[in-house]
Amino acid sequence: MANYINSPILFESYVHLDAHFDDADDAHESLSQELHEYLQERAGHFLYDSVTTDVKFKEGSIKAYATVRGSLRKCLGPVYEDFSKEIYRLYWFSKRLSDAAVMEVTFRTGTYLKAIERTEARPGIVGTTKRVIDAFLAIKQVENEKTALIVLRRIKLLPRAIKNLVDLLGYEEDVILIKTECRELLKTTPKRLGSRFLSEETEERYKDAIKKLADSIEEIDEPLDAS
Repeated sequence: MANYINSPILFESYVHLDAHFDDADDAHESLSQELHEYLQERAGHFLYDSVTTDVKFKEGSIKAYATVRGSLRKCLGPVYEDFSKEIYRLYWFSKRLSDAAVMEVTFRTGTYLKAIERTEARPGIVGTTKRVIDAFLAIKQVENEKTALIVLRRIKLLPRAIKNLVDLLGYEEDVILIKTECRELLKTTPKRLGSRFLSEETEERYKDAIKKLADSIEEIDEPLDAS
């Protein structure tokens, strides 16, 4: 199990190839190092210099895990204007780097695309943050009573989603970032879920859900830096 507290996973890529290669220790180590350098150079360029990458293989058919670890706040750079857009950009990048990792593993092991059994992009903290943002933005997209009920369920699940995200963070700067940006996202939520087309009961449920969400955000602890 990954130690999120000491080294939070920003995102991870997985590829399973129906093939074999020389798994002698020296060959195994050489391939892992080559892939590590390939990913480190790209992640360091597009994210920040001290971000770290890790490549691991499982024995038997080729199963490779490429993991990128680091601080979410540092990935945003010293200055950023729109948190949501930046997270979406990071999410896009995590997908692209995952694809690149799959191609590089396939190439360096001398296999071909038909040997790819399964690939998976695991967005980690980046993906979890995106899901939280998506839930906030969905609040503005209510069109009728039916969609209002769907959004209400998402609002009620948000406190747990935010807590789960915070539990994955290992740096004080990341916890402060999420708490600050959740406050800002909360400010953008409408005072009324709809205009004239929703029942008063639904509107009251919305107000109650938003209040509980606001309380849960304020309850987020800001721990000492675990880096």
